Amino acid sequence: MNKKIGYACLIGAPNSGKSTLLNALVNQKISAVTHKVHTTRDNIKGIISRENTQLIFIDTPGYLKNPKYKLEKSITKKSLKEIKNVDFICIIVDVAKKNCLDGSLIDINYFNSQENLIIVFNKIDLVKDKNKLLDLAQKTKEKGFNNIFMISATNNKGVQDFLDYLISNSPEGNWHYDENEITDRSVKQLAEDITMEQLYKFLNKEIPYNLKVETESWKEEQNDVTIHQVITVLKDSQKKIILGKNGENIKKISIISKSEIERLTSKKIHLYLFIKVRDNWMDKL
Repeated sequence: MNKKIGYACLIGAPNSGKSTLLNALVNQKISAVTHKVHTTRDNIKGIISRENTQLIFIDTPGYLKNPKYKLEKSITKKSLKEIKNVDFICIIVDVAKKNCLDGSLIDINYFNSQENLIIVFNKIDLVKDKNKLLDLAQKTKEKGFNNIFMISATNNKGVQDFLDYLISNSPEGNWHYDENEITDRSVKQLAEDITMEQLYKFLNKEIPYNLKVETESWKEEQNDVTIHQVITVLKDSQKKIILGKNGENIKKISIISKSEIERLTSKKIHLYLFIKVRDNWMDKL
């Protein structure tokens, strides 16, 4: 049996569930999931190797129609760049959102080719009126889209049908990754995502999305890893929020991040978090 390989780009508005879907597809958490816009800022690859087919999923940052900051423009550019050289363009739509079909991505003329376009209606578990889903599917067909899937990435409903379609329609070709690889992300990057995710989970209402987590040092021994991560924010007031009263917030974040990174690496983790204020870092890329 000849080997097959397919590249699928997951693209859509912020918070449409792309990262949750990617994690469900590879059956492991490789992309941070929060309610904040642009938690995912890089194009993350998830890899599935099944029988004679290898699928490479590219989780892109949330698409913004009118980006403002240099960071947002860079992120949007990354999203659009990936759609040029893939076998499948999968547009993820949050059906729980009002007017979810609005926006330039749900336009057949926006893309060069129509054959590899797939609409994935996500979060169907949040829609009580199932007639709404039928109406969305009909409107999408009228716009020229033929490949439509209804899924709930959180509940794993419909995900297998979506995956089976991609496997069946992937072209022949040699695999690009080893059979056991599930992502191109380094352990350091995954650890940064873990801390970013915890920051947003604990401080969702107080902290905007414009912060970043970077690894300053990573010292690995046989059974231990000592990690220094820097959290960059725009304002001193944001630094105070992350610290919390008597450092309570950052202690909680550090404890849970440490536990998650230990689960990821299977090693004892010594995690140290530092906060740096850098004015307008989003415009100084």
